Amino acid sequence: MAFATVQGDIDLSSPDGRTMARVLVAFANKSSMDTSRRLKRKHLELAQSGVLVASHRAFGYEDDRVTLRQSEVELIREAATDIISGVALHAIARRWNAQGVTTSYGNIWRQAPLER
Repeated sequence: MAFATVQGDIDLSSPDGRTMARVLVAFANKSSMDTSRRLKRKHLELAQSGVLVASHRAFGYEDDRVTLRQSEVELIREAATDIISGVALHAIARRWNAQGVTTSYGNIWRQAPLER
């Protein structure tokens, strides 16, 4: 069995070919980790200097990502009180969906986005 790469074919049926494939995977993995580390460091630097990195507004904020959207802030406060009182997240999501409240993307609420 041969495996095609941009550097040529690798014969996975031979020990040398399998070793070469493992080496290529290891280098690709290292490259991915390096990119992740650089991006995390840059995002931290931007956050510490007050620059927002998000591509979409968070629920509770206006499109400028700084100004609070009061209608959503009130919902968040109510939800926080409910959670402290023991109300389940899925119950809050159901209530918001019944009220016609959508996420900042315009989607219905589910438990996972509410947790975030």
